[in-house]
Amino acid sequence: TEGGNAKNGYMRLESEAFFIELKWEKFQPKKVKSLPEIADSFIEKMEKNRKQKVTIHQKMETRVFTHDALFINIRNKLEEFIYFWRCEESFRIVILRLVYTVVNAATRRTIKRILSSFKCHSEGFDVWSILQFSFEAPSSLLLDERNIAVGRTYFLLLEKELFPFSEKRKEILFEYFSMANVRYEKEYKDPDKWME
Repeated sequence: TEGGNAKNGYMRLESEAFFIELKWEKFQPKKVKSLPEIADSFIEKMEKNRKQKVTIHQKMETRVFTHDALFINIRNKLEEFIYFWRCEESFRIVILRLVYTVVNAATRRTIKRILSSFKCHSEGFDVWSILQFSFEAPSSLLLDERNIAVGRTYFLLLEKELFPFSEKRKEILFEYFSMANVRYEKEYKDPDKWME
C-alpha cells in the first residue's frame, strides 16, 4: 500500500510476521509541533482506532539519519517500534512504525538495518530505484505521480516553476511494462543498456 508524493505520503509493506509503515508530511517552519506533541497525537489516533488505551512500554530520545528522534515501544499482542523525527532540510515530519509478531535477534538486526539505511533528505542528486533499475536525478525533481502495479509501473519526477503567463517544467517519467520481457526478449536480457 502506498500513496502521496514528496510533500505528504504513506507507504506500508507487510508479511505474516511483520509490517512496516512510513508516513511523512510537510510542515510550516513557524507552526511546527514538538516531537512529544506529534507522538501524543499519533498515540491518541491509535487509541481511537483501537477503541482501547495503548500502554507505552518504553519512550526515549534517539537519532535517525542526522536528526534527533523520539522512540516509542508498545507491547500488546504485537510489538511495535515507532520513530518520530522532523527533517529541517526537507521540512517534513516522518513517522516510521515497525510492527512484529515475534522479536528476536534477527528482528533487531532488521530494524537496525532499516534505520541505518534511511535517508530523508540529500544534497545534489537523489538516487531513485525501482524494479532493479537505479538512476540519479537532481533533488529539485520531486515525486509527483506513481503507480506500482502488475502490468504497468510508473513514476513521474517533476520540477515546476510558475510565472505570470507561463510555466516551466522539467520531468522524468519512468515506466515499466512487465510483458515487455516477453515481446522484447533479446533487449530485456540487458536492461542496463536502456539507461545509456
